[in-house]
Amino acid sequence: MLYCSMIRSWFLFIFILIHLLLNTYTFGQSTFQPLDQDIYHWISRAEIKTQALNGKFHSAVQALSRKDIVALMDSNQKWNHQNLSSIDRYHIRYFREVNSEWAQNDSSSLRTPLWKSLFRRKADILSYQDKNFDVHANVVGNGSLGKASDNTSQQYTNTRGIEIRGMIANRIGFYTFMTENQITTPGYVNQWPQLYRSIPHEGFWKKFNTNGYDFFTARGYFTFNVTKFIDFQVGHDRIHVGNGYRSLILSDFGNNYSFVKINTKIWKIQYTNLFANLKGDIGIGPTGTPGSRLIPDKYLFFHRLGINLGRKINVGIFESIVAGRDPGIYPNATKIELSYLNPIIFYRSIEQNAGSPDNSCLGLDFKAIPIKNVQIYGQMFLDEFLLKEIKGQKGWWGNKYAFQAGGKYIDIFGLKNVDIQLEYNFVRPYTYTHQSSYTSYAHYSQPLAHPLGANFSEFLGILRVQPFSFLTASFKTIYFKKGLDKNGINYGGNVLLSYNQRFETYGNEVGQGRTVNVLFFDATVSYQPWTNFFIDFKQVIRKVSGQLVAGETSSTLTSMGVRWNIPQRLHEF
Repeated sequence: MLYCSMIRSWFLFIFILIHLLLNTYTFGQSTFQPLDQDIYHWISRAEIKTQALNGKFHSAVQALSRKDIVALMDSNQKWNHQNLSSIDRYHIRYFREVNSEWAQNDSSSLRTPLWKSLFRRKADILSYQDKNFDVHANVVGNGSLGKASDNTSQQYTNTRGIEIRGMIANRIGFYTFMTENQITTPGYVNQWPQLYRSIPHEGFWKKFNTNGYDFFTARGYFTFNVTKFIDFQVGHDRIHVGNGYRSLILSDFGNNYSFVKINTKIWKIQYTNLFANLKGDIGIGPTGTPGSRLIPDKYLFFHRLGINLGRKINVGIFESIVAGRDPGIYPNATKIELSYLNPIIFYRSIEQNAGSPDNSCLGLDFKAIPIKNVQIYGQMFLDEFLLKEIKGQKGWWGNKYAFQAGGKYIDIFGLKNVDIQLEYNFVRPYTYTHQSSYTSYAHYSQPLAHPLGANFSEFLGILRVQPFSFLTASFKTIYFKKGLDKNGINYGGNVLLSYNQRFETYGNEVGQGRTVNVLFFDATVSYQPWTNFFIDFKQVIRKVSGQLVAGETSSTLTSMGVRWNIPQRLHEF
């Protein structure tokens, strides 16, 4: 269904943005460092060491500005000059190399070009800069081979593409990323399409050979400032909200979506607005996602207010609405409430005035540095609850909430560049669900937050070691207990299903239904011979127990691969 009023309002909104762009003085606009858990860990280290750039650096809404990252690295060098290890100094050089447009008066990333134009800078295949135009172009590639115990097919990844970013007249930033992909996956990953009718992280897909998938990935956006304090991002990408390895608010796990993001930063405050066009549930056929049909639209309206309290504490509160009009529930509805486009209004009030047809959520996140080299963090997500029902402790289905608690300890016990992260996630049954897929907290048949959806508890530990600038190793252990549906009954773990068809009104507990326990271990060693080119050696062990059905078995994966300008493709669920 097309919502004409909504579309007109979006066109009006974009027209206003363009008008502001053309008629106001703008400031140098940065693109964003692509999301990559391994690379962003280096940023987190710098943030902990510098104690948040004297209250001006904000990292809870990611991806992060390249300009802000370079400023953080420069402050790291000045703030703690005597205590930086050789690896910390490498991280500073790395981020100045890959964000060279913001590394003022830095010639360290320059070198003699090949054929007068190629590899002029260490991090770019092709680059050009003058006072009006800056562009950086790179090849993107990921190739791996491996063997999984639960899939007789050879495991491989074959990704080829390009990445281009730049600035025009120091006023407009732009970014585009495109890849063509063919992959085969372990057997437990192949079970995902049976449950969600999608493949993890991606959108439209086709079957490839017997057990593989073929898909095209595209991201792109442009950015600009209208004042010194307000910047816009308009494009097609994904966003991660929070300070943990997982996010219970909004994660970068699923498919990309189109959005407008407004970021206001003044003093020690950051206020973020996100208006996103999501897609409802999809159908699949014997060869993949069918074409020549319209996937229903739905919309995410999100805002978060974050404030840095001194150098060591950040607190954020957020509110979100997932809105869509299911013709089976609202056959005469033609529009979404336009008041949701108001960037500084309390969404729940608007949703209530409309008759409460939409999925309204709110919550908070925080991080703090209580002692040297230690950061603690957490999230609370409130989908729906009644205080009297919580006090009654009867397992009321409508107490839909999730919380996260975690911590990072860098240079543990004085061991340089040996870091540990511990995290606990808890999500009640039916959290993120609503009346239908038009208002569920999901996009393109994938959860918007944690990949496990709901009705689970999870412990996560990560040990990272970097003995040399060119060599890193990570060891991840994840244990979770999740309740799955059985006998056609909705036990609250699948966020795509309506809560109207639920198990019971009372007596709902985490893990209910068909209980499955998973212990997941990942050991990865990465060798980086030159900037952003990695050779990975990986061993994955996934042990599963509990109330299992046919096809659910423990598995192992051993693989080796090379990648260039792209993060690892992970299936940690």
